[in-house]
Amino acid sequence: MPRRWKIFDTYLEIYHNLMHDFLKEQIEKPDLDGQSLLNIILWNGEYNKGMKTLGVKAAELKPQLIDGREAELLKEYSQLIVKKMEEWMNKIMEDDTKDFILRTHQPNEEDSKWHMPSVPTMFTMINQQLNVALDSNKGNVVTGVVDECVRLLKNRQVRWQEVMADEINKHVRATTKEDLEDLPDGILEYMMAVANDQIRSAAYTQEISDRVAPMLSKKYEDQVRRALEDAMNGFVDLATYSLAQIIEIIFNDLKPPIKNLFTPAWYNGSDMETMATTMRSYIVDLSPGLDADLFPAFMHQLSEKTCVAYLGGVHNKGAKFRSSEAAAQIRSDVAVGYGFLTEFIDRGEVKGVWTVLEHFLALICSEKPLLGEKYDAFKQSYWDLPITWVEAVIRCRDDKSKDMLEIVRSRGTYVPRGGESTIMSRFVALFGSEFEGAWANGFSFLMI
Repeated sequence: MPRRWKIFDTYLEIYHNLMHDFLKEQIEKPDLDGQSLLNIILWNGEYNKGMKTLGVKAAELKPQLIDGREAELLKEYSQLIVKKMEEWMNKIMEDDTKDFILRTHQPNEEDSKWHMPSVPTMFTMINQQLNVALDSNKGNVVTGVVDECVRLLKNRQVRWQEVMADEINKHVRATTKEDLEDLPDGILEYMMAVANDQIRSAAYTQEISDRVAPMLSKKYEDQVRRALEDAMNGFVDLATYSLAQIIEIIFNDLKPPIKNLFTPAWYNGSDMETMATTMRSYIVDLSPGLDADLFPAFMHQLSEKTCVAYLGGVHNKGAKFRSSEAAAQIRSDVAVGYGFLTEFIDRGEVKGVWTVLEHFLALICSEKPLLGEKYDAFKQSYWDLPITWVEAVIRCRDDKSKDMLEIVRSRGTYVPRGGESTIMSRFVALFGSEFEGAWANGFSFLMI
């Protein structure tokens, strides 16, 4: 066969044009799915390798097999994956929130722990899409899909926080028996289910990081690990928030004894006993269904909240520290609190929180000449101790005087800002809004 006929070139041109037109037709199909699009992108590379073995350079082929659209198609492929995932995740969240709000049935129970049913399914879908992205052998594609997964997971975290806040507000605002009867049962079980799911979700996310990141180049590996760590931190934060909201439900039931603290009704009373009994009954109900890794954190939060609530009693209407009786009653309350909390957590951990009450007692009981020294010691241990709260304590003393207020106001104790906020700043954050009305309406009689 004469060389001038260029049979190879002729057949190559025919074959290449047919392949180009076929792939173009496939790409332009409106119902092309992500896997098919990825196959076309991958085939482009395989095709060029095959041509190279025949001595044909890809740059010599006209037109280019997919018209030089590889980057565009990779982006479209990523968008297809993300769109499908977003549809799935939105549907899952819609079903979860509906179950949470209506509570027509209990959440799933697995190994005696409460869970929402969707988390395993959700992460199965995420892993499937990541596997498809890994098939692209493109680090930027995998990283893009991971980033979108993290975005969707963080959106889910935000949505859960909104839903829980709304439901807790309904319970807090329910002040009558009729209001409570209008609310569906099971709020605690569902709160525990959401909290438990965050621990499970963090574990699933860690598994993804351990599996996917090492398969990528160093550049993309670090990027993927950082993104997934951000999602895991969000799960931990949401679990912490869930526990705090459970505690809000408990303390909603504790309003009567808390309002009695340091008032005439508190002396020789049993308000702390009432608080401990109520909290104990909740814990007995909660502990079987709450993830074992969350229970210590729950108890620590409960310990802090109880201590802060106790310190907040100085803002109660009618609060008054009788010099001859207050210290004994406070010590009795502390003994009850310690006894209750150490049934569930280590005594040292309780002491680490409740040591602040020693400084509190010193402000109540110190003679005037020693008051400044006691205030300085308090400030040294709790750098963010608010002077407004200290003044409220002094105003509650039955031997209060202007001199006492001037003593603490004039100290000017300089304490470098600590690395972390102490329980005293939490007291301001947690109780400022609650007592705002009390300061406005009931405390003028305490002013000196």
